[in-house]
Amino acid sequence: MASILEKLWANMASYPSELSAEIREREKFKEQLQAVLTTQPISFSRLDSILKCELDRRSAVNSRKVTLQ
Repeated sequence: MASILEKLWANMASYPSELSAEIREREKFKEQLQAVLTTQPISFSRLDSILKCELDRRSAVNSRKVTLQ
């Protein structure tokens, strides 16, 4: 039980910095998406690349959340 609490507190302490990093990553994703969608003609290979990277990133974030749960 003590080790679980220790891990919980450690993760709670790092939460603000993780949240800031998540916000930065989402802003970066939004900017990349806007850039590719406002360029004519739209580069679907670039769009696919951006979306795949975001999917990988969100999958990794979700894996960390599941581990904590």
